[in-house]
Amino acid sequence: MKDAAVSHLTLLLAIVMKLSGDVQNLMSEGRAASGTVASSMGRAVSEPVGSVVEAAASGPVASFLGRAASGPVASFLGRAASGPVASVMEAAASSTAAFFGDSESTLRNLLSRVEGVVEENKDLRQRLREQSERLTSVERRTVSLRNNSNEGGNTSPFPNSDPASTTQAEVARRLVNVENKAADHDILLVENNKIVEDVRRQNTFLQRQLELSQENVKRLERRVESQDHMLALRNVALADLEEYIRQQEVSSYDGILLWKISDFARRRSDAQGGRQTSFYSPSFYTSRHGYKMCARIYLNGDGMGKGTHISLFFVVMRGQYDGLLRWPFRQKVNLMILDQENIEHVTDAFRPDPNSSSFQRPRREMNIASGCPLFFPLSDLDKHAYVRDDTLFVKIIVDTSDL
Repeated sequence: MKDAAVSHLTLLLAIVMKLSGDVQNLMSEGRAASGTVASSMGRAVSEPVGSVVEAAASGPVASFLGRAASGPVASFLGRAASGPVASVMEAAASSTAAFFGDSESTLRNLLSRVEGVVEENKDLRQRLREQSERLTSVERRTVSLRNNSNEGGNTSPFPNSDPASTTQAEVARRLVNVENKAADHDILLVENNKIVEDVRRQNTFLQRQLELSQENVKRLERRVESQDHMLALRNVALADLEEYIRQQEVSSYDGILLWKISDFARRRSDAQGGRQTSFYSPSFYTSRHGYKMCARIYLNGDGMGKGTHISLFFVVMRGQYDGLLRWPFRQKVNLMILDQENIEHVTDAFRPDPNSSSFQRPRREMNIASGCPLFFPLSDLDKHAYVRDDTLFVKIIVDTSDL
């Protein structure tokens, strides 16, 4: 857009310079012609002919040409080349193109108006040429009348001078109209310049508002992130508290675990499909400050009992008071699956191997599980009421008599 404006201004300057040169040439030629006619005609016709020629050379035509060369048209073109148009285009190109497309259309309208003025100047130039030709015709007619006066003594050298005066008056009237249009264009340019300045100020205000809004959004985002972080910490603490409460509800401190396994059919299906082959029981303790323990069960078996037996294991866990306890763990452990009709419970017992890593003091959350891979055949599930209402009960008893 800026390059197009510069090119149009360059064209306007060239047209103004050429018009000024042409007008000056025409004026000099008119004055030279009037002087030649006056000197050649002599005293006999010097007064009527000279007055006509001088009127043609220095009257309305000359004033028209002078005004065309240095009057409001030229000043308008000069202002159009270096005044509000250039500042409007420069300001619009540098300040408002990024934010408001309306300013660009305004500049295009201004440019089209300048091009219209250029076209009017072309018309004016053509009219100047026509007036030059008419002036030349007047000069020729003057010479012809002088010759006729010398030959026949004609005392009426310019019987048709009135039409020329009428044409000059018409040209002068049109020149006044052009000057009025130029003044109107100046007013429009000033108004458009004010509009562009208003748009620029509005852009600055909106940009400031946008920056403030972005800062507010960032501040709110930081607050939301902080609240999310605090909420996550509270959720973790709440989950730990719920887990602690749940453990307290189901944990025992007498060395006995009674474990209710609900959704037995689904859990066994998960084990058979490999989705969850095993799971742990809640923890229990030999005393309030004693060993911490739990059980691990494979409903579809593990190792040698996989697919044929239920495997049940005992696990020693890391507790808060392990530094006060005797290690390795030596207490006798009884594993049981209960018959809910109390007819025939499934029972197995073992004493821990002091050399096994499963019964040393835990260094991690829990030791490796130890127990019976072939604890209970799956084929015996239907012989008694081991599973009722889709529930299985497991019981583990740890001997605490020597603690």
